[in-house]
Amino acid sequence: MTALLERRIEILEEKLESIVALGIITQINGGSVRVDINGESTHDLPVLFPKTQDDKFQFMPDIGEQVVCLFLPFGLEQGFVIGSIYSDVDTPPVDGSDKAHIKFKDGAKLEYDRATHKLTIDLSAAQGDVDLKCKNINATITENADITAKNVNVNVQDKAEVKATTEVIVDSPSITMKNGGEGMGVVTTECVCNVLGINHADGSTITKAQKA
Repeated sequence: MTALLERRIEILEEKLESIVALGIITQINGGSVRVDINGESTHDLPVLFPKTQDDKFQFMPDIGEQVVCLFLPFGLEQGFVIGSIYSDVDTPPVDGSDKAHIKFKDGAKLEYDRATHKLTIDLSAAQGDVDLKCKNINATITENADITAKNVNVNVQDKAEVKATTEVIVDSPSITMKNGGEGMGVVTTECVCNVLGINHADGSTITKAQKA
């Protein structure tokens, strides 16, 4: 009786030891993967995701990535990949517990640092683009907004409105204003009338332009 009980406990311990295992991804099949565990290959194992029904999330591990597997007590046939872990080979991309960080293979980075309250989206290394499509955008910036770009194109289908409580400054070596395809300028008190040959006395008080 004692020998039988000891054997049953031994079998139970073996099964418990095989419930959780570390392995290396060897194959990706849709939302499932095959994992090498100590030289033995698993069947297709589904990867756990936060949402899969109405809201869908997918971010598959890569081939060669080390993952943690959870198995039912029937061997390597039925189980799940519950996540990846860092190692001496694949180290964490940033230091500090205050940072939520995603670094992609092409160098793109998405990071939020709750210590400095700063959100960073960096696509410079990937030379990537950002496409944003929505119905409305409402942005409230309490301090400053700085935009640096080679070219800026704004296409407004209906009306464009710019308001400033103090001043609007446009600094450019050349300004072209068009109205229905016809050229339109700004009359200032420095403009000389081509009929009378004198400076205009009724320069625009709404739009002002300095002499170059």
